[in-house]
Amino acid sequence: MEKKRIDEGVQVPDRLAKSKEEKKLRKWRKMIGVGGSDWKHYVRRKSHVKRRIRKGIPDSLRGLVWQLISGSRDLLLMNPGVYEQIVIYETSASELDIIRDISRTFPSHVFYQQRHGPGQRSLYNVLKAYSVYDREVGYVQGMGFLAGLLLLYMSEEDAFWLLVALLKGAVHAPMEGLYLEGLPLVQQYLFQFDLLMREYMPKLGEHFTQETINPSMYGSQWFITVFSYSFPFHLALRICDVFFYEGVKIVFKVGLALQKYCHDDLVNLPFEKLIHALRNFPDDAMNPDKLLPMAYSFKVSKRLEELKLEYEKKNEGCPLNMFGSAYHGSFCNIMFSNLNWSTPLPFSAPFQIGVHIKHLIEGNVLLQPQAPPPTVGHGCRRQARNQGWWGLMVGVMTVVAVVVDSPEFGGGLAAEADQVAVGRNGGVDDGVDSLEAVVAGSGDGVCIWRCVPEAPPAPSDAKSKPNSFSDARPVRRC
Repeated sequence: MEKKRIDEGVQVPDRLAKSKEEKKLRKWRKMIGVGGSDWKHYVRRKSHVKRRIRKGIPDSLRGLVWQLISGSRDLLLMNPGVYEQIVIYETSASELDIIRDISRTFPSHVFYQQRHGPGQRSLYNVLKAYSVYDREVGYVQGMGFLAGLLLLYMSEEDAFWLLVALLKGAVHAPMEGLYLEGLPLVQQYLFQFDLLMREYMPKLGEHFTQETINPSMYGSQWFITVFSYSFPFHLALRICDVFFYEGVKIVFKVGLALQKYCHDDLVNLPFEKLIHALRNFPDDAMNPDKLLPMAYSFKVSKRLEELKLEYEKKNEGCPLNMFGSAYHGSFCNIMFSNLNWSTPLPFSAPFQIGVHIKHLIEGNVLLQPQAPPPTVGHGCRRQARNQGWWGLMVGVMTVVAVVVDSPEFGGGLAAEADQVAVGRNGGVDDGVDSLEAVVAGSGDGVCIWRCVPEAPPAPSDAKSKPNSFSDARPVRRC
């Protein structure tokens, strides 16, 4: 009898939760209508819709609602047959890059685990189609995580047009700058986030300054993948619900909320442990019911506009335009935001410059959307792209840091070695195929940048069309 009462006591909360979810689902179905027919009527009630989206979209309706709130549904209806034509008849210069990176996108998710399975084929088709549709952006691996998330809730064609709507700005400001050469939008977002963090949490901002922590060391992947790479799936989905409706400001809010939640711990950590903590937040901070209400409490819209104007104004007066427009703003931020050149340089300045330039190169060299030169080996192609002299600059800065024997150089850069992949793929994998940082431990601070050959993809056993997923032509190794 006692056991039966306990079982009944456990079942009551479950029944209540189930009943609550069913009620929520009925409300959403009424709001959407058949195939989204009633959505335009309800969407005018912005505060009502916003409140419901922030509470979370029912999983069974998530794909359809994402299309409606992003504007991709209209793009699909206005362009019938375009996606199919691109997939079947067009070829992309990025096909080999896409094939190589497919298995690194959500490798633990059952939908993408099977090699050349339906999940990997769908992801390949969407990424290839976008690289053809917008050849200026082309393909960047960070796009794969966003596209992969979409494909879990909709068809290939729907996912493609939602990607177009996001990057081209069907509803919100265009976001293609996240993946363009030089990462101009990433640089802007990191500039804005850094100043916002310092305004809301000045003590933490001062600590970051003392420890030479820059947002590019931990925040690039937040914006490039919209938290879909490193965050728990249930939290990433809730963030995407709000992202598609409210825009990129939710990324700023969540980033600020994470740092506020862990503020007391972060302000007491040294450089190496700070980097680890900023990439590995505690499990309780990953609870959407705790984190998201805190994120919504930050009011950033007006301030983001002001900081955007400040960023643009700052870059207009940058005296380092010898590096070209693609790297203009990035070097302004490094040289004039992170170091005070009006006073004597600190002892660790070469280390600071080296680390900042290293992070810039991670984005600007490794995240090139163009096709590699035909004579460059598979594993070296991103390193060798028309920016070879950048490697020399990093080498000079590294040698200077070794000469002055900065005590923080060895451990600090060692802690940052795996960050090489951040710009390229949003902090994706533990194997860096294009550029590898080998760092000697404890104080010696010997950093060697070298090209690491990678075996080319194995050719398909069966004959296939040149633009098919299974076509993996061998290329010359470095």
